[in-house]
Amino acid sequence: MTTFGVAIDPDAPMPELVERTRVAERLGFDTIYVPDHARAWRTDPSPGGVWFDGWTVLAAMTMATTTARVGSLVSNPVLRPPDLLAREALSMDHLSGGRLQLGIGTGIAPFDHHATGAPYWSVRERVARFREYVEVVDLAMRSAGEPFGHDGEFHRCDLVGLPAPVQCPRPPITVAGASKAVRAVAVERAECWNTHGAFGVSADHLPAHLADLNADVTARCEAAGRDPESLCRSVLLHGSFDPWSAPGRLTTAVEQVLEMGYEEIVVFWPWDARSRTVFESDAAQIATLRG
Repeated sequence: MTTFGVAIDPDAPMPELVERTRVAERLGFDTIYVPDHARAWRTDPSPGGVWFDGWTVLAAMTMATTTARVGSLVSNPVLRPPDLLAREALSMDHLSGGRLQLGIGTGIAPFDHHATGAPYWSVRERVARFREYVEVVDLAMRSAGEPFGHDGEFHRCDLVGLPAPVQCPRPPITVAGASKAVRAVAVERAECWNTHGAFGVSADHLPAHLADLNADVTARCEAAGRDPESLCRSVLLHGSFDPWSAPGRLTTAVEQVLEMGYEEIVVFWPWDARSRTVFESDAAQIATLRG
């Protein structure tokens, strides 16, 4: 069955973010996500503009919902050491009553590095860090409340007092990205792989590009001896696939990505007045598009 998620940027007053969350659940979105950056990511921050901490907003979203899953899309390795993220995820797993979906990305935005004072990693270092990062988060959450330690190339931790997860064997992980390295980690460690495709792909080539990425993930599962159907495929409708660019675009985009074999479709909460008008009319189709 097709599932639908919505990503809500934490760029509005907290009461408004809570209300958006409640509206999203009423509309039938299966999962409500929040990004994790040091500041607004679409444009340069405007004077007086707010950008709340993603995981604090996620806690507010959790308390404002009863049935929808909640999660990060995606948690940021530049901002959160893996031991901290594992503890936050297990805490949110309990707060949500087992509704957390933990998304993890590579943290490629230069402004996040600038905000923390961390040097911008080379591609090779970022890949190596990401593989080890996901491993630490995965194994720490699986430790079922037992002490957990790790002494690796990039990360070291000695954790005690971790709560046993509500979800078994741990909250499910979504690994997000388009690169070969991210796809490999998804096959190794995740329950779900998410992508919006590589940056710079033209609108004309994006459908074929997304289909090729998905086919590669299937091939990687088979090569690793993993059942390809055990890894959910998720696509973030962005750029030329923006469903709020025109009325009826949501239906067309859903039909296209379903043909590519994706199972979860994630949209952004609309960013401007024109998009909100389309959202208000078309988001009600979520139930009929679920299939």
